[in-house]
Amino acid sequence: MNTIIEKLKHSLEITRSELKDVWYDDKTSVLCESLLQIERNLEEVLKSLGATGYKRAAFKTTKKIKTAKVTMNEMEIIEDIIYSDHSSDGHGLCGYLYYSNYDMKKFRGVMASLVKKGVCSFDEVDDDMIQSSPATWACILDEFQEEVEDRMEALLLPESIQKKCIEWNGYKLVNIEVA
Repeated sequence: MNTIIEKLKHSLEITRSELKDVWYDDKTSVLCESLLQIERNLEEVLKSLGATGYKRAAFKTTKKIKTAKVTMNEMEIIEDIIYSDHSSDGHGLCGYLYYSNYDMKKFRGVMASLVKKGVCSFDEVDDDMIQSSPATWACILDEFQEEVEDRMEALLLPESIQKKCIEWNGYKLVNIEVA
């Protein structure tokens, strides 16, 4: 019986390790929900076998996110991401940034700064469809965007990028401040 309990505890430990990684990325994901259910099932079996020492402390529900101070040039890139046609498809603030729209020396520096601040990620696009117009795939990281429950929230705001962001795609910027 002790071997079964030890194997169940080991399975529970592995499940919790995976759960912890997923929890901080997206605690509402299907994977997170599945891991939580597996954890509950393992705990029930251990309890029914009379095992002890298997309870875990609760995960922290929030990470401390520092507000990122961005320049006007960085905000220009963020606005371009907000107005991308991909940002309005319900999967977060992301989209293509076409090189022809920018002074590339300045653009590369601004992109590097946004990455260093942890606000955005950029990926070189290697796609035959856009070879005629080279681009970078840009995303505002989850810590700096939040889906709004109701787009009517925008009506209460003065004219601003935040108001336009909510109206355009149903997301708002968070933890970003223009320096």
